[in-house]
Amino acid sequence: MSYPILATKIYVPSPRARLVHRPRLNERLNQSQSQRFTLVSAPAGFGKTTLVSDWAAESDRPVAWLSLDSSDGDPRRFLAYLVNALRTVDPSFGESVLGRLQSPEPPPTELVLADLVNEIARAQQEFTLVLDDYHMVDSRPVDEALTFLLDHLPPQMHLVVTAREDPQLPLARYRSRGQLAELREADLRFTPAEAAEFLNLVMGLDLSVHDIATLESRTEGWIVGLKLAALSLQGLPDTAQFIQSFAGTHRFVLDYLLEEVLYRQPEPIQDFLLATSILERLCGPLCDAVLPEADAPGQETLESLERANLFIVPLDHERRWYRYHHLFAGLLQDRLARSQPDRVAPLHQRASDWFARNDFPAEAVSHAIAVQDWPRAADIIGQFTDQWPMRAGVATTLSWLESFPAQMRLDRPALGLAYAWSLFMNNRLDRADEFLGQLAPLVTSEPHHLGEVFAIRVMIAAYRHDMPAVITLADEALSRIPTEAASPRSRILLSLGVAHSDIGGNLDGAKRAFREAYEAGMTASPPSSVGNAPLPLTALAYLADLEWLQGNLREASRMYDQGRELAVQWDGQSSIALNIVQVGRAALLYEWDDLEGAALALQDSIRIGEAWRNTHMLVASLGLSANVAQTLGQYEDARAAIERAERLAREASYSPLIQTSLAVHQ
Repeated sequence: MSYPILATKIYVPSPRARLVHRPRLNERLNQSQSQRFTLVSAPAGFGKTTLVSDWAAESDRPVAWLSLDSSDGDPRRFLAYLVNALRTVDPSFGESVLGRLQSPEPPPTELVLADLVNEIARAQQEFTLVLDDYHMVDSRPVDEALTFLLDHLPPQMHLVVTAREDPQLPLARYRSRGQLAELREADLRFTPAEAAEFLNLVMGLDLSVHDIATLESRTEGWIVGLKLAALSLQGLPDTAQFIQSFAGTHRFVLDYLLEEVLYRQPEPIQDFLLATSILERLCGPLCDAVLPEADAPGQETLESLERANLFIVPLDHERRWYRYHHLFAGLLQDRLARSQPDRVAPLHQRASDWFARNDFPAEAVSHAIAVQDWPRAADIIGQFTDQWPMRAGVATTLSWLESFPAQMRLDRPALGLAYAWSLFMNNRLDRADEFLGQLAPLVTSEPHHLGEVFAIRVMIAAYRHDMPAVITLADEALSRIPTEAASPRSRILLSLGVAHSDIGGNLDGAKRAFREAYEAGMTASPPSSVGNAPLPLTALAYLADLEWLQGNLREASRMYDQGRELAVQWDGQSSIALNIVQVGRAALLYEWDDLEGAALALQDSIRIGEAWRNTHMLVASLGLSANVAQTLGQYEDARAAIERAERLAREASYSPLIQTSLAVHQ
C-alpha cells in the first residue's frame, strides 16, 4: 500500500546566504566519513541542522537527507521515507523495497533492510545519508531498524544522525569499535570569534567586544539564545542595559525574549505566527486554508518571514515549503493555547481538511485527533483503509484507535474491526478477544463485518494453538458467512485446513478447506492485484504438501511450480509464502534425487525463514538440509544443520504448520 511522500522531507536544506561558516567543524565532519556513523547530539538551538546542511553543500560526496518528525515512528513509514531519500542520490535504489513496503502484508523490517543493504553494497560511489532531528522519532521498532542498518552498513555509505538527545542505539559498542564519530554540545557552542561574526555581521549589530563576550558567556555559546538576543537588540536605544540584564535559565530567557520578539511584530504577523504554529510544515496554500482571513497570501507572508530571519527554515530550493524552528513553534503553540484556547480546534480542523484533500491522510488524522474530533478522524481512516494494514502503518493506527472513545469503536463496526486487527497484530490477544465479544452482537446483520469478527477469532485460537476451538469457530463461521464475503472466508478456511492437518490427520478435510480457501482468495484478490495474494498462494502451497504426502508427486510438483511463480509475481523473492513453497519443492526434489535443485530451494527457504525469525520453518528446512548434505557427502555441514535444528526445536512451543500460517496472516 502506497505512502504519500512529502518531498520536502528529503531535500537537503539550502544554506542561508548569511551564515557563520565553521571550518573547524566541517573538517571534523569530513574526517568522520571514514567511520561508519557520525552522531551530532546537542540540545535545541545549537545549530545541528545548519552545520550539517552547510557541510553537505560543500561535501565532495553525494548527500541524501531525511528530515524526521513525530509521524515517522512507524517502521514502514520510516523505511519508505528512508528509501526515497536514498533515491535522491541514486534513483535505482530501493525500487523493489518500496514495492514490498506498499504491500498490505509486507515482510519483516529486517528482511526489507537486508534487501536494501544488498542494493547499497552494489553502489558505484560513496555517499552520506543524514537523518535530521532523530529525536522526533520515539519508536523502539525504528531504533531496532536503524541498529540493524548500522550493524550491516556497506562501506559505500556513511550515516550522520542529528538529535537533541542520544538515540537508543548501541553507542558504546560503536564507540569501542572505533565506528562512531561524535559532535556534542561542547563542540557546537559558538566560540567568541564565531559569536562576534554572528552578532555583528549576520545579525547586523554593532556590539563592542565586551558586550559580545558578555552575551557569549551568558548564553554559553547557545546559538538560538544569541539569535533571540540579537533580534531583541535590533532597534533598542540602550543595548548595554539589555545585555547586562540578560540572564537566567534558558526557559525564562526564552519566555522573556519571545514576548520581546513576538509582540514587536505587526499584529497580522503575530496572528499568522500563532495560527500556523500548529503545523509541522508550512506552504502557502496550507497557510491560506488554515488562516483564510489573513490580510496577505500565505506564500507572501512566508517569504517575508524568511527575509526577516524570523525562525523559519526553507525546506526546498523553490521556497514552497517551510518549517518553524521546533523550539520557536513550541513556544508559539503554548502562547496560542493560553491566549486563544477557543481558536485551537478550528485551526486543526482546517489543517485536517487541507491535508485530506491533498492526499496526506496521516497528517489529516493527526490534526483531527489533536483536537479530539473523533468523527472526522474516523471518516478519514475509513477513506484510506483497505482492509489491513492501513496506509499509516500498524503501530501508528493502534495508537490512533486507542485514543478513540470506547463507544465509538462499537458504534462504527469498520473502526472497531480495525481496532481488533490492530490488537491482534500487536499480540494483545486477550484484549482483542474481549473486544470482539463486545462487537460481535452488533454486526450480526452485516455479513462482511461478521466474517471479519470470526476471522480474527479463528486466528486468535490458532495463535494459541487451540485447534479444537479453531475447527468449532471455523465451522460456525462458514455456516453463517455468505460466499460473497470472500476475504474473511479465505482466511477462515486456511486456518481450518491447518487445524485439520495438525490435530486429526484429516487430510481429506484439510485438502477440501485449502482448495476452498484458494478459490475464495482468488475471488477476493485476482492475480492482477496484490491485495490478498498470500491467502490463495499459501493455500496452494499447503495443497501441494498434502498431495506429496499422499504420493501424488506429479500433481504436487505442478502445484509447487505454480505457487513459486505466483509468489515471485505477487510477493517478490522474500515472501514467507515462497518459503513454504520452497520447502515443499526441496522435499520433492530430494525424493527424486535432484540434490542440487533441493539444496538451492533450501537456501531460499533458510534465508527467508531467518529473515522472518520463523523458528519452526527453520527446523524443517535445516532438517532436510542435513539429509541433502549427508547424501552429498558433506558430513560437517549435515552435522551443523542437525545441531542447529535441534537447538531451535527445543525452543519451539507449537507446531511448524500453524506458525507458518500465522506468519502469513500477519
